Amino acid sequence: ALLGMGASPHERTTAGNTPAHWAAWKGYASTVALLLAAGADVAALNAEDTTPLEDALSVSQVDCVRVMVCNGARLEDAHLQRTPPFLE
Repeated sequence: ALLGMGASPHERTTAGNTPAHWAAWKGYASTVALLLAAGADVAALNAEDTTPLEDALSVSQVDCVRVMVCNGARLEDAHLQRTPPFLE
């Protein structure tokens, strides 16, 4: 609804998070899909140098990871401290 009213998928919080970072971390796969369709960048870095994909991987949000990979995100580009159990 907010995207339809002119909200930008590129807005950032003071920590550098985009709406895609937040939706991916929370596990809102349908919101991630909407944001990507509106032009959100799956490679956007926040202040901690993490991408939405890395945020989703860090908390095992499998559906969000799937949506992002199907929309161009590359698992090979994720910089992870450890491999999430669902990828082992």
